Amino acid sequence: MKLQSINQSLTFLLILLGSCAGTCAVYAQSSQGEAIPVKTDQAPPAPSKPSASRELPLGITFGATVSVLPFSPLPDLSTQTTTSDPVSQTVTGSSSTSNPVGIGAYVEVPVYSRLALHTGFLLRSVSFNAGTETILGEDTASTTVDERTFTSSLQRTRARYWEVPLVLRLYDSADHRKRFRAFIEGGAAYRIATVTETYREFTDADGTVTSDRALASLANSNAFGALIGAGFRAKGSGRVAFVPGIRFTRWFAPTFLDGPTRSTKNQMELMLSVTF
Repeated sequence: MKLQSINQSLTFLLILLGSCAGTCAVYAQSSQGEAIPVKTDQAPPAPSKPSASRELPLGITFGATVSVLPFSPLPDLSTQTTTSDPVSQTVTGSSSTSNPVGIGAYVEVPVYSRLALHTGFLLRSVSFNAGTETILGEDTASTTVDERTFTSSLQRTRARYWEVPLVLRLYDSADHRKRFRAFIEGGAAYRIATVTETYREFTDADGTVTSDRALASLANSNAFGALIGAGFRAKGSGRVAFVPGIRFTRWFAPTFLDGPTRSTKNQMELMLSVTF
């Protein structure tokens, strides 16, 4: 009986030790970070989709731009002056013959999310006719001969404007896949002007006509300006997009400033760009 009791005690002790060993193994496994499989009927959660605000920008876009000036860069002006001693009357005038359409290149570099940097260049053809007519003396009513003397001058000038904008655009959406994205913009502009042709003709009091082709001088061949604008991008097929907009530029210095020929400092333009 005593031996049977000892055997039962040993058997119970072995069972207890085996149970403790199994529990310790499970605890050690869980403490090392190994997941314990748990049976569940729920599907694993879908991976979260990145928000539009964290979407990386697309690549650089290039294209061509057409710009139309509703108002001439050289407004028509005329002045008249008179003197009493000697008696004279001088009329000067200038009229613009500039092409309102400019063409150029378009470049846009995404900065991040809704921001983009836009640049490029525009080429404009600017021209004007200016003239002066002076009448010296008085006409005596008692004679049939006009005692007054007449002198005049005529000038025709052509020039080119190269304009380079550098603006920061803010779009209303960071989603580059949207069909329409509106934007506002602001920045600076730089203008380089060169005179390409000038023709002058002078008529003296005796009727002698002389001429020359010396190029007209510029008040400022280089000018800086500040600009603001707005527009939108409309996606076409593939990478093609159309970008209409409106822009206002304030130039800090006039390009022409000679008598009645005065270039305006305020420039408004309507623009249409095609990008790829």
